[in-house]
Amino acid sequence: MGRKSKRKHNLDPEDVAKADKKEITSLCSQLLEIAARPSPMAPAKQWEEYLQINSLVEKIRKKQHDTSFEGHNREEHIEEFMTWCQDLGISCDSVSIEAFDGAGLGLKATKEIKEQDPFLTVPRKAILTEDSALSSPLGPLIQKDRVLQGMAHVALALYLLMERQSEQSFWKPYIDILPTSYQVPLYFSPDELQQLQGSPTYTDALKQHKNITRQFAYFYKVFQTHVDAAKLPFKDSFTYDGYRWAVSTVMSRQNQIPSHNGSHLVTSLIPLWDMCNHTNGVITTSFNLQRDSCEGLALHDLSVGEQVCIFYGLRSNAHLLLYSGFVYPESACDSVNIQLGVSKNDRLYAMKSQLLAMMGSNESSINLPVEGGDNPISPELIAFLRVFSMDEEELLVRMFDKNKTESLGRLVRPNCLISKANELRVWSFLETRLVLLLRQYKTTIEEDTEQLSQKDATPNSALCIQLRLSEKRILNNAISYIKTRRRILEELADDAIVYQEEMEADDAEKPADVGDVKEDEDETSGGVNKMTDSHSDDSVSFNRNSLSSLQSDYSEDSISEDSTSRTKKSFENGNLINGGHHGKINGSVSVDSLNNSLTGINLNSGGKLDGKADNQTTTLTNGQETVNDCIENGAE
Repeated sequence: MGRKSKRKHNLDPEDVAKADKKEITSLCSQLLEIAARPSPMAPAKQWEEYLQINSLVEKIRKKQHDTSFEGHNREEHIEEFMTWCQDLGISCDSVSIEAFDGAGLGLKATKEIKEQDPFLTVPRKAILTEDSALSSPLGPLIQKDRVLQGMAHVALALYLLMERQSEQSFWKPYIDILPTSYQVPLYFSPDELQQLQGSPTYTDALKQHKNITRQFAYFYKVFQTHVDAAKLPFKDSFTYDGYRWAVSTVMSRQNQIPSHNGSHLVTSLIPLWDMCNHTNGVITTSFNLQRDSCEGLALHDLSVGEQVCIFYGLRSNAHLLLYSGFVYPESACDSVNIQLGVSKNDRLYAMKSQLLAMMGSNESSINLPVEGGDNPISPELIAFLRVFSMDEEELLVRMFDKNKTESLGRLVRPNCLISKANELRVWSFLETRLVLLLRQYKTTIEEDTEQLSQKDATPNSALCIQLRLSEKRILNNAISYIKTRRRILEELADDAIVYQEEMEADDAEKPADVGDVKEDEDETSGGVNKMTDSHSDDSVSFNRNSLSSLQSDYSEDSISEDSTSRTKKSFENGNLINGGHHGKINGSVSVDSLNNSLTGINLNSGGKLDGKADNQTTTLTNGQETVNDCIENGAE
């Protein structure tokens, strides 16, 4: 009997590739199975689910071993990119690309720029849009796949990824200047994600990870089996790292501009303009329909060498972290979302839900912001809690009042009372709720401040610490505000209906804030109004990465829903909460999608977006997508 040979036989690389592909397909099937389950309610269970999903993802990443993002230096491609911009007619003579400490690449003024003077103009032909994807080899798949039909942002992300793989791509100079990774939670390690414990953003980040991995698994299988995917470069090169990069690029940089004929909005990436970093201010970017170009105006006077920043719109630091990968401690519009709802076990559930519907909210469960500053409790939050705290008699009075406009309008006026008893219930409930939220955090403000001062945390961990520090300060400030309101309230007579008579007199001359909430008469936020009022032209405002659309594109239901309802939801979610602003693409109304769609697209114009009016302008807000609906209604 001879000895067995100890020599190792080399496996055929083709056989290895087939074996790996088979295993990856199996892992994707497991991902889809886990991700199809409803997300657990308890944070501990959510974490267990995340670890299970992440384990599968890491196995896939190890098998795919995508090294294409390694060793790429954006700064080496600046000159080539700027030449490309100039060849396409991008007007950028007053700015250049520069690296800024703590902010990465941005735009620097190369000459003095006065406030409201243009510093950048980008023609449509230099803007990458969803229409570009439709007219590409990806188009037939987009038109047939039930997911891509209603998910413009995902289609754009896949098109961007496809173009990245082509050395001959028209968009190569732009793609070469893009980051190779982002500091959004999709890139966080498990230890870094743990730094968000206690924050409402913790659950949002876990859901975001779940939904994007589910999308990857879905499309991986599509690219292996769909007949219209056969000619695409994805069959052997579609990786998790690639999809994560493409999705993060679109999430953090996308916006919406009018289509060629002005009939609808299209998702887009705007080269060079999307390199502007964020600061406090107002919206100063517009899309000029007559010139068919995006135009950026200076927020304030700029000296030579100063960074040129834009205002991304009204969005919280949680939103900025989730969708842009940074936290802005100096934010003038930061907030913390709290989830509120009327229990179906409440004896008065039907009446409370009906009254909320009369006020424009069709949901008995809702996310509303607690804001920073001197007035942290918004009128919308006060109104919801007043309805939540009503007894049967108070509900009947409001539901059947002959003057519903005035009656409902009083609900959102901070100085008005339903009754002293009702208002006491409002403040007691809210104070208790905020105190409980603070207790969820694992650290104190002092401990967070100390951790940041030590500077030994990873960059991603430092962002998490900064976020939870900002959130705690907002909650503490709101609790102090509530205590003051309660002290004032307790000194009032039992039959008081206002806090101060002189303030009520002022309020009486103002139109009700709710009124006919079903009508399209709402106005945009102050920042948007200031911008659009400064133009004599028709205007539409949008954000650098407006998330009102990503809400349905990166959400849990986007694969199970039909494309029509999904697209419809995108606009509905974008116009629902935080200001109660509703809008149409008809020019005369505005959309301010804060929280569940923070400042998505603002349409505020005297004419229709049909390209017929002279010198029409579409005002662009500079912003990101929102968190909650976007991640709760994600693709499978």
